[in-house]
Amino acid sequence: MYFILSNHLVRFLFKFNSSLKYLWVLFLLCSSSCDSIKEQSITVKNGFLDLSDYHFEKEGTIRLNGTWAFYWKQYLHSADFEHTSPSSFIAVPNSWANEEIEKGVKLGSKGHATYRLLVKLPISRNPKQLLGLRTQFIGTNHVLFIDNELVSRTKDLGANSTDTDGYVNPEVYFFQINRDTVEIVLHVANYAGRVGGITQPIFLGNDTQIRQNYERNMMVSFLLFGVLMIMSGYHFSLYAFRPKELPTLWFALFCFVIGLRILVTDDYYFSDIFPHAPYELGNKISYLTFYLGVPLFAIFIRSLFPKDFSKIVVNLSITIGSIYSTVVLFSTTIFYSQFLQYFQIATLLIILYAIYFVILILYRRRAGSAIFASGIFVIFI
Repeated sequence: MYFILSNHLVRFLFKFNSSLKYLWVLFLLCSSSCDSIKEQSITVKNGFLDLSDYHFEKEGTIRLNGTWAFYWKQYLHSADFEHTSPSSFIAVPNSWANEEIEKGVKLGSKGHATYRLLVKLPISRNPKQLLGLRTQFIGTNHVLFIDNELVSRTKDLGANSTDTDGYVNPEVYFFQINRDTVEIVLHVANYAGRVGGITQPIFLGNDTQIRQNYERNMMVSFLLFGVLMIMSGYHFSLYAFRPKELPTLWFALFCFVIGLRILVTDDYYFSDIFPHAPYELGNKISYLTFYLGVPLFAIFIRSLFPKDFSKIVVNLSITIGSIYSTVVLFSTTIFYSQFLQYFQIATLLIILYAIYFVILILYRRRAGSAIFASGIFVIFI
């Protein structure tokens, strides 16, 4: 469905004038990146999840959200849990930074820990049916065990920044369990980034469901990546023949930056394409595409509506984006990631101004303002 829709949209883009072409690509950006999230009432409690009455076939995959058993600054295995009490029961997904094992003392972002979850599997399950587990971002490195079997090890985990490598690689895993309960253990270490711990949901389901979900997301992501890169190249070529058409240049750059960003967010395909690339490189690309994308978008809008979009706002976004980008280029993740929230605040202020700007062009009845406004509205949502 996404492929057919995108095909029609791409053909449609080239028939419209430049302003509407830009708008429809932004619609594509928004619609393809929005996933529906099904609410679930079953949650993990104190490291245990009871799925005995659950039906994967009827109800789909389940997010392993809730409170997992948490063992701070320990790498433990199945045999260790009999005589080791949890340091705490910590919410997943969430960073461990604000967790307090000792009253009044927060853990902070750096450290390592073991997460443990016991899942009672559905009674209706076919024991021969493979199960699937899908992980997303785990900051910033992890090792996965299922029933004490090593399932995934990427880069080394240690007890400090010297012997722990950062590595992000969301993945899917398939396994078969003949018992009615499965143990999931994650060793997580963070000595490289701003966020430590399991900060995005982990999904459990039948192997078919997990595989289809992963493949669908991958298809949409790479389709969107391809569309953006084609649009970027097309508008670069337009600019080469018509250098006075500045909107085509800014739009080409914006498409390129956002397309690149697809590879370093969500399922983080960058680590699949470049498995030996250093963690720092992928992270720099992730931050730079954000810090460059915001000013490029502001410049692009002003190039379409030069009389209405404030030059001061554009200059501020360029200045802030340039400063942040320079810091990213010449420092490490553990340093520059601390300032992300301030850029997010600045981005929010730019968005608030953009809302005012949209109301302004509607009031002044600028050409194409109604369609442009509806596109911006969808993107904001």
